Amino acid sequence: MKAIQVEHFGGPERLTLVDVPIPRPDPGEVLVRLAHAGINYIDVYMRDGSYA
Repeated sequence: MKAIQVEHFGGPERLTLVDVPIPRPDPGEVLVRLAHAGINYIDVYMRDGSYA
């Protein structure tokens, strides 16, 4: 499965597309498939290093 990872602070050019294993839920857990996910301003601030 593909995922975007933030390995270093910076702008969108610092985002990395990586392959990660498909998660396997443990007993009593569920796996939720997302088609879209929202990004909040705080996520952007944390990525660029403005917020610790």
